[in-house]
Amino acid sequence: MTNWHQMVADDLYGVLSAAQVDAIQNTLIKQGVQTSRFQSVVASVVAEVTNRIQRRGIPVSSTPLSVPPELVLHVCWLLVENMQMGLTGFDWSPQQLSMLKKAHNVLENEIQKGEFPITLPSDPAAGPTVDSGGGVTVVQGGRREFAFHNLRGL
Repeated sequence: MTNWHQMVADDLYGVLSAAQVDAIQNTLIKQGVQTSRFQSVVASVVAEVTNRIQRRGIPVSSTPLSVPPELVLHVCWLLVENMQMGLTGFDWSPQQLSMLKKAHNVLENEIQKGEFPITLPSDPAAGPTVDSGGGVTVVQGGRREFAFHNLRGL
C-alpha cells in the first residue's frame, strides 16, 4: 500500500460541482463514443506529473495512477481541463480559471525548481522510468567564418 494517492474519478467531485463532473463524464457516453472521459485522460495526466517529479530526481510510486498527496488537487484540475476539451457549453468561472492557472504553475514551475515539496513514496518504483539524455558539454569553438574560400566550393 502506498502513501501516495491513486487517482479515481470520484476525486473530481472535490473540485467541481456534481452536475459539472457528471456532465463532463457522461457527454460522450450518451453519444456512444467512449466509455469514460476520465479513463481516457487520467493515465496521460498522471504520467506527465510523475515524469516532472522524476526529472527532479525524486522517485515515484510503483502503484499505477498514483500521485503525491500534496498534488491531488492540482492533478484534479489538470484532469478536468483535459476532460472538458472538445465539449461545448462548458464555461469556467473566474475561480476555476484561477485554480487551473495555479495547477499549471505548480506543474510547470514549482516542481521543476524544487519549490514544491514532494512526499517520497512508500513503494518507490524500481529504476528510472523516464528517458533522459546523457551528460551534455557545451563546447566553445573559435569564430567560424562562412565564406566561399572556407566552404571549398560548396
